[in-house]
Amino acid sequence: MHFTHEGYIVTVRDTEGRTVWNARVCDMAECNRVLNEIRSRMDKLGKSGGTPQILEYPLSYAGRAAGFVTIETFGPLFYSKGESVFLFSLNRLFFLSLAVFTAVSIVIAVVLASLVLNEADKKQRQLTSDVAHELRTPLACLQGSMEALTDGIWEPTPDRLAGCSEEIQRLSKLVTDLSLLTDIEWEHITLHK
Repeated sequence: MHFTHEGYIVTVRDTEGRTVWNARVCDMAECNRVLNEIRSRMDKLGKSGGTPQILEYPLSYAGRAAGFVTIETFGPLFYSKGESVFLFSLNRLFFLSLAVFTAVSIVIAVVLASLVLNEADKKQRQLTSDVAHELRTPLACLQGSMEALTDGIWEPTPDRLAGCSEEIQRLSKLVTDLSLLTDIEWEHITLHK
């Protein structure tokens, strides 16, 4: 009764309609068990509501009508046990691959974020170093000029005082630029093209 396990309930009748063999009569308990198993399998796959379909075919022997075979199937959509196992495995594989894909996506996002943060940190350190250098240069010039003027090495000529004034203006512009950068970082102003 292998066909019963594949979802087929077979009945053979003679030409006068008398039952010669019936799978339900032969082993009713087994037929009911298999049908219940099929219904359960289909329900698990979300394909409930299938109803048995009955197909009838004529039988002939040596060119003469010999009877009829009636095949009852669980249809119109039916998955065998092997197909159900395959679909369950495929679903598990799909969800597993989805989980792996999600985990890999998260790892990639974390790595990329780390790279961006490292680059931003590197740029911030470079900016700090550049600002320190830019401040140190005019301050050193100004300090040297002021010491030379104070010690009497240089006379306070208009050119020398103008040079000191230029360095002070340069420092003032650097401080203004730093203040503007701070405002931009804190989003207090909107950039316009």
